[in-house]
Order: sequence, then structure tokens, then C-alpha cells
Amino acid sequence: MSVTIGGELERWRLERRALRLEVVVALLGERVSRCAMTGAPSAGLELALCDFARELDGVRRRLENDLDSRSHPAASPPPRSRQASH
Repeated sequence: MSVTIGGELERWRLERRALRLEVVVALLGERVSRCAMTGAPSAGLELALCDFARELDGVRRRLENDLDSRSHPAASPPPRSRQASH
């Protein structure tokens, strides 16, 4: 199965998006932990963390689906049988 340039660019974009989201989720997680240690309110941070984590999961699923579709290409239809002409 050949991969198009557009497909490669989309995969590259998703990989970079996942990396950026991983950084955001990690930093938000640290902030939430710090707030928990100091007793500061963190409800908004927790909501943001959940939103970014959900988005990261969605991007990872798209990447996994892309890999699955590349490693298991859709089966091609069976060849048409030729009938002998009489």
C-alpha cells in the first residue's frame, strides 16, 4: 500500500500534536499536584487537565488507527471469474 504525501503530513502533524499535548498534560499535572500540596484551589486546572488528556487520547487513537490501517490494508475484492465464451 502506498502512502501519500498528504497522509504522511497528517501523521507528522498528529505526532507533533501528541507531543505538545503530552507536555501540557504533564505540566498541568504538576500544577495540580502543587496546588493539592499547598491547599490552593485547583478545580479549573483539573478541568483543563481532563480536557487536554481527553484530547491527547483522541490524537493517540487516530495515530493507532492510522498505523493499523497501514499494517492491515483493506482486503481487495476477489478477482472476477471469467466465463468461457461458447
